[in-house]
Amino acid sequence: MRGLHPGLRVLLGSELFDDFALSYLDACPPRSYTLSELDRRFAGYLSACRPDRNQQPGRREAWIDIIVDLVRYERAFAEVYDGPGTEHLPAVRSDSPASGPDDPTRPVIFAPCIRALAFCAPVHTYFAAVRDGLRPSPPGIHPIWLALSRRDYVVTTTELTPAAHRFLSALIAGASVRVAAGEAELDPGVAAGLLHGWAATGWVLPANAVYAEETSCPLPRHGRSRRPRYS
Repeated sequence: MRGLHPGLRVLLGSELFDDFALSYLDACPPRSYTLSELDRRFAGYLSACRPDRNQQPGRREAWIDIIVDLVRYERAFAEVYDGPGTEHLPAVRSDSPASGPDDPTRPVIFAPCIRALAFCAPVHTYFAAVRDGLRPSPPGIHPIWLALSRRDYVVTTTELTPAAHRFLSALIAGASVRVAAGEAELDPGVAAGLLHGWAATGWVLPANAVYAEETSCPLPRHGRSRRPRYS
């Protein structure tokens, strides 16, 4: 758990982090053959245990939201890093009709590593600073919308506008370009421009792309009955 969540360990301090991790493992013992699945339910567990869970969202403690979102980001980062990427697939040319931008009635095929995420704070910059060996100040509340991807075994994080995030989320869920643009309240020309840019970045796959499983370079992975202490 320490290896899976280095950012949270710095944010909470080693002792409090260990309390949280031990409580979680008591409540959600591992069931998988791989330790990479150990924290799959960690964010949900912390949300369920928060003392203000019965309060309206606007009245909850903001710093607990940051803790939960940092856990969500670290989990997503590890999934993208360890999962299938685009290393053995060619990028789609932005002017290629195979990428889908020129046919608004078709769904778009995204690379398997693409994630569209929303957080209450810039937890991605905090996590990056910790990975660089720094001890940054805790992030403040500032809603952020992100896309995670991977190319050449490097995880990249791209900040999105709220509308672009809604558009990308709908496309990943299988909506056609036209439907996704409508859900995101985007002008068709703006939506097409976003999609062409994402195709040029390698997020979009050719219609006939076949993905072959690969072995990535995994992140290093580093286990009483107590509930998390939020004070």
